[in-house]
Amino acid sequence: MSFSRRGHPLAEEEKSTDAAKARARAMELLAGQELSSGQLYERLGRKFTQPTAAAVVAEMVERQYVDDERYARTRAHGLLVARKSRRAAAQDLRQKGLDAQQISAALEEVYAPDEAGEDPENNPLEYILESIRTIYSIKHKNGAIRRVNVNIAATSVENYKKLKDAGIGTYILFQETYNKEAYKELHPAGPKSDYAYHTEAMDRAMEGGIDDVGIGVLFGLELYRYEFAGLLMHAEHLEAVHGVGPHTISVPRIRRADDIDPETFDNGIDDDTFAKIVACIRISVPYTGMIVSTRESQACRERVLHLGVSQISGGSRTSVGGYVEPEAEDDNSAQFDVSDNRSLDEVVNWLMHLGYIPSFCTACYREGRTGDRFMSLCKSGQIQNCCHPNALMTLKEYLMDYASEDTRKIGLKLIEKEIPNVPREKTREILEYHLKEIEDGQRDFRF
Repeated sequence: MSFSRRGHPLAEEEKSTDAAKARARAMELLAGQELSSGQLYERLGRKFTQPTAAAVVAEMVERQYVDDERYARTRAHGLLVARKSRRAAAQDLRQKGLDAQQISAALEEVYAPDEAGEDPENNPLEYILESIRTIYSIKHKNGAIRRVNVNIAATSVENYKKLKDAGIGTYILFQETYNKEAYKELHPAGPKSDYAYHTEAMDRAMEGGIDDVGIGVLFGLELYRYEFAGLLMHAEHLEAVHGVGPHTISVPRIRRADDIDPETFDNGIDDDTFAKIVACIRISVPYTGMIVSTRESQACRERVLHLGVSQISGGSRTSVGGYVEPEAEDDNSAQFDVSDNRSLDEVVNWLMHLGYIPSFCTACYREGRTGDRFMSLCKSGQIQNCCHPNALMTLKEYLMDYASEDTRKIGLKLIEKEIPNVPREKTREILEYHLKEIEDGQRDFRF
């Protein structure tokens, strides 16, 4: 927008039609920096009429002083150096007036895909499979990672079969938004831009033999009522078509990241609405685990625990290598801000103070109680006969191997208190025997 000396924008009839002056102004602008054709047109349009500006821009393009494809590559590289995400770069390039094809080509050339599994050359599935094998091979003290959940980009049925053969637990993929138009705007280019392929990923996963899948939506991108309905319809679809609904549903809210300001989105939800969503999901899909991450504060997580949340994270890190050593603030590569920064031990201690039994159980996966077998146990309530004693045994393992002294004391008292609540006498006897064996250094018992 152009302004006169008095501060009023120039009307179109007040703008110059002098092509020579417009050409000189264009050369002046391009001498200092590279511009896209849209940027040059906008700047010339502040002083010159639309036809004059358009003609000069076309001349600059013809003389190759302006090249949108070249500009897109240069701009994308600069954004990469500035540690902006692929998504932020796409947004920036759209604002510069570039079209979807130009944006896609630039991002494909400059950026690596922003989700694991999107790049068959630099991040092939074989790398992920090797990582899974490595994780399962690691032993630490008396423990080991017994179940690996995988969250990677939508892929083919054949690749899902390979993940199944690798022994994964749950395959997780968030939709982000079920609004098709909003999804296209957020993902204008790249391998993630195909809405249907992304949305139907769980169908292909189940076709590939993975019968435990986790879905979720990023609340705050679109109207929460629409997203809530889409989430439940997705769950209903999976159960209707495959006989198995989602194993877990996650309910993340949009959070600040290096290139994301939540305030720029108009659909954010407050804590009361968030609690209502959690409660409604629990009523709608009572058989499904519900996950709330460290995106949420301690106070918020405590509130929704009472409304049906069954899984929470503790001691989470969202930066590359964050579990090995803390990053300096200037080197922060975290995907998003974490609201609950407590350690795992602190979270376990807190849960027990609230009267909950922290469970590290993975028995159902290793016993083959997945998919429709797991769902039938959940819907009948019989899963409690496994979950309760398994929770006590895995909690005992954690207390013996990793817990602080205070957490250990609280946990051991909790276990003693809960043993009489196991209804079956035979189960109680076996449980007590295994708990003693855990004290003696043995591990990995399960019902």
